[in-house]
Amino acid sequence: FLTEIGRQFLRSEFSNLAVEAEFGMGDRTFPAAEIPGSPVRLHGKIDRVDVAEADGHRFARVIDYKSGRSEFSQTAVRDGVKLQLLIYLCVLRAAGWRPAGAYYFPVRDRFDRPEKNPYRLQGPTLWEFSVLKASDREIFSGEESFLPVYLKKESTPDQPVLSARSALFTPEQFDRALDFVLEKAKEGVDAVLAGQAEISPYRGACAYCEFKGICQNYKGEHLRAPSGKKLFGEDGI
Repeated sequence: FLTEIGRQFLRSEFSNLAVEAEFGMGDRTFPAAEIPGSPVRLHGKIDRVDVAEADGHRFARVIDYKSGRSEFSQTAVRDGVKLQLLIYLCVLRAAGWRPAGAYYFPVRDRFDRPEKNPYRLQGPTLWEFSVLKASDREIFSGEESFLPVYLKKESTPDQPVLSARSALFTPEQFDRALDFVLEKAKEGVDAVLAGQAEISPYRGACAYCEFKGICQNYKGEHLRAPSGKKLFGEDGI
């Protein structure tokens, strides 16, 4: 695991700015995340912040270490279930950095089944050539990248052809996604302040709950199913 972190840094122009970077009121690495139209401010801690300069701009990416399998899901973001990773980027954007990427990094040394690239980051990368090269110098060389970016067979180092399954956001999409998660956060805050407490957990949210024995929903009869919608494309934000 630690060897892989070092390997990824050696292939990247990004350098580490902070680890366990706190954001919030008072003496913190970054200010609290502000929710437009709400008096509530979000506090938290970002596992890792890496930064780089490209084309005269300052870029930042956030890394969230996960001990289990965790994949970035546009549907989970769209449904307001997994906002945390992109809210971290909102904090960096407010501090003057342009979003370059947001990733889950698996913290495991043993795997249930053999995987070709077990430490591949999970999450969106900015779709700008200079940022992709800064993120991984070998990304277009034909060697498999640690980013969730895939090349088609006809790709060459001089003329890379990216597969549609690559997790890429344009600058406009990143901004829209970050604005969207703040809107979703506001919806949640407003619901709490309004006293809403309906039994309607998202499917899977009760799997590891310690209070099933006293919960009125112990049979799992009031679950919200994933919408299946993505952030962009048809019916996108």
